[in-house]
Amino acid sequence: MKKQLLGIVMVSALVLLSSCSNQKPAQTQPQQNWTHFVRIAGHGLNLNNVDNIIKSATETHVFGIETDNDIPGRYESFLDPTEKLQAIKAIAEKAHQIGNYSFVYIAGLECITANADKTEHTFFKDHPDWMQRKLNGEPAIFGGGTAFWIDEGDEDVWISPYAQEWRKIYMERVRQIAATGIEESAVRVGADVYDMYPVVDVIAHEYDGSGEHAASKDPLHWFSYLSGMYSFRAFAGEKASWMLTYSWDGEEKINPAEAMKNLALANVMAGTNC
Repeated sequence: MKKQLLGIVMVSALVLLSSCSNQKPAQTQPQQNWTHFVRIAGHGLNLNNVDNIIKSATETHVFGIETDNDIPGRYESFLDPTEKLQAIKAIAEKAHQIGNYSFVYIAGLECITANADKTEHTFFKDHPDWMQRKLNGEPAIFGGGTAFWIDEGDEDVWISPYAQEWRKIYMERVRQIAATGIEESAVRVGADVYDMYPVVDVIAHEYDGSGEHAASKDPLHWFSYLSGMYSFRAFAGEKASWMLTYSWDGEEKINPAEAMKNLALANVMAGTNC
């Protein structure tokens, strides 16, 4: 609203100025949408490193501070989000004070219980009826080593979106995150993909296309990957598309830097931001 009012005041001032002078007002260039030129950096977030994140973002000219502080994706904070909410509020306030933007990552249907092998209460132990299950009834539950973000001894579960009690708590956590002042409208409708596009500033995708890293893609995989990125761009219209993509993960007989450059070039040529 402030920007709209300022625009009205500026137009009025120019009209008044032009009526008192024979000189034409200087032409101003339209301001580019910030999402198309941000330099993004990601940080693990807690109450003790907020100032360091702001300092680092300032020194490295980062505009768009991503923070990993996953409240619903970790069972302990799913139950009690107090400390993480304080950290999110702190980073949002300090980012806004320096004219920057901050956004926070949260999981959708995944939830991890740390040290589940030594803990009496885990997501699965407490709520086995909230789980996704295979056709044979086996629950979607994984352990350490299944993926790089799951530590040994952890329990990683995938939750059914039809678990009404879980959804009720999840949406309450979303409302609490929104109340901290970090990108309110996007978080508010984050559970409904069909409502996200009209209200978010930018759409981010974690995408590798056909499940292959850039270092191991053959021409068909590259075609699939590029088709996906151009589809994302078409859906987004004038809004930016940010890509979390994977270039190299231990593949032999290839220079990792070349795989990174190849992937970055593919993203840039498709009009996405990596």
